[in-house]
Amino acid sequence: MRVHYYDPDQRAFEKAEFRRRDEDALISGRISREELQRVNGGYGMFRGSKLVRHPKGAKAADAAL
Repeated sequence: MRVHYYDPDQRAFEKAEFRRRDEDALISGRISREELQRVNGGYGMFRGSKLVRHPKGAKAADAAL
């Protein structure tokens, strides 16, 4: 099994590189703004999904029931 450790500096570098690539693609016309939004938005995978948030202490209150 392979273990990966989160490195915030490496992640920041990767994100900056992806942004640079996206910007280059937009400037060159290889991709439209709408297409880039669709791709970066997960191809609409989460459209129609609901975000469920639990207030702090909700687990403790549930456990008491």
